[in-house]
Amino acid sequence: MATIEHFMRLIPKGKRIYYNLVRTARSGLSRVLDFYIVDGDEICCVNSCISAYTIHKMNCEGSIRVHGMQFDAAVKVISDLGRSLHDDANTFKHSSL
Repeated sequence: MATIEHFMRLIPKGKRIYYNLVRTARSGLSRVLDFYIVDGDEICCVNSCISAYTIHKMNCEGSIRVHGMQFDAAVKVISDLGRSLHDDANTFKHSSL
């Protein structure tokens, strides 16, 4: 497994993280998302980093499941990752796919 220093270099402050809503539970109480960055000319999935360094864990399909309602799940996950890697919840830019 990569170290936190590796992920801090891979996802520096100000980096844009892209997210894709895979599905929402019928109840609306959970969402499943995937998160990506662009590194040079490669698109890299960062779900493993999120799972390793935040409270948000990967499901059996490798996506991130977020529980709760009345909030933007993707922004919550990205903010938590910023807090974990750089002590700043607003360090990353974000866009949906």
